[in-house]
Amino acid sequence: MPRMKTIEISGVNIVTQPHSPQEYIRILQMVNQKPISVRGNDYLMISGLRPHVGDDWTTGVEGELVKFSNIDEHAKWVDITSGKLVEDEEIPNLPPNIRPNGALFPFIFYPKGHKIGHRLFYISKSRNSSTKKTEMLSPNFVEKLFTVLFSDEQISSQFTSINITVIPASSALPSIFKIPYLNKLYLQINPPNADDLIAFEQNILARLDGMNVDKVEQTYTGSTHESIKPDDELQKLAKVASHNGYVQGTGKNSEGMAITLSTKDVPMKEPIAVESNSVAEREALRSFRP
Repeated sequence: MPRMKTIEISGVNIVTQPHSPQEYIRILQMVNQKPISVRGNDYLMISGLRPHVGDDWTTGVEGELVKFSNIDEHAKWVDITSGKLVEDEEIPNLPPNIRPNGALFPFIFYPKGHKIGHRLFYISKSRNSSTKKTEMLSPNFVEKLFTVLFSDEQISSQFTSINITVIPASSALPSIFKIPYLNKLYLQINPPNADDLIAFEQNILARLDGMNVDKVEQTYTGSTHESIKPDDELQKLAKVASHNGYVQGTGKNSEGMAITLSTKDVPMKEPIAVESNSVAEREALRSFRP
């Protein structure tokens, strides 16, 4: 029997207005191998872009999210055996293109397709068979990477808006609706892409377009001592917001303690059992459908 392990897959929804598969491909290629600080000395970049099938980029864009630590070349070094600073001439001469604490996280971005279009999925957790170390990459870091990359004027000036949303876990929205005493519900909705929308979502997009609206914010406040009971329309609206913005619920639990839940705090981390090798991991990623 082959040795098995469990990986986790996470993702982000990338929505540009206006948009086309070719535009998504083009802006990804524009930001290839551009490192961004996501937290202190922790850096991320995308690299190794290639078509998912043959030479047809519209089938998907594969690549790696590359994580590493950046070293300040002007910082002082210390000898931990003596506790003293190292003289300049004793500092090791590292190649300028080499960085420590490296890790690669395979991803695939779909520029089109029902329920997968304009979504990037990646392996967010995996145990490295060589180092025996579990490598993890937070979806919030990936969101920050693309938010910063696409805020560059060379890219942002070409679009009315670019929104990045961490794909929430399937349990995130139901957990909010299950708050025993839900007295406030907040929805932020960014215009979704029209590629794969159901009729309800298409109506939302058409209405926002007709009013020249880039973002919708709605707050529902429950009656005194009464819990909000979302009807079918509000639940549908909240589902759109969870993948194109976020939903936040505030209330009290069964013990009367204050509680706040947000879809932003519960990212998708889908566990998948695979054989313990990189080929099996990538195949699992390619076949993944949320």
